[in-house]
Amino acid sequence: MRVTVHVYDRIRDALGAGRLAADLPDGADLGMLFAELATHYDPHFAELPNDEESPFGVNALVLNGRRVSMPRDASLRLADGDQLHLIPPIGGG
Repeated sequence: MRVTVHVYDRIRDALGAGRLAADLPDGADLGMLFAELATHYDPHFAELPNDEESPFGVNALVLNGRRVSMPRDASLRLADGDQLHLIPPIGGG
């Protein structure tokens, strides 16, 4: 199955792409997706801190319009065509 991961801001800049594709076996879960992203794109995907100083800091994970979190939802099963958005911290002043 294929899952699309949308990345923004510093993650997009670091990878040079705003959309990543992950091919996973049927029955894969959210934890397996992040392991696949860490292997094929960047090891930082193994840990996505909620930290504005980290280039891979993430404020929110949104799967098909529903907010999820790691590690709480690591065992959440994925399906072909799922869309995950990694929302970075938003700053302003």
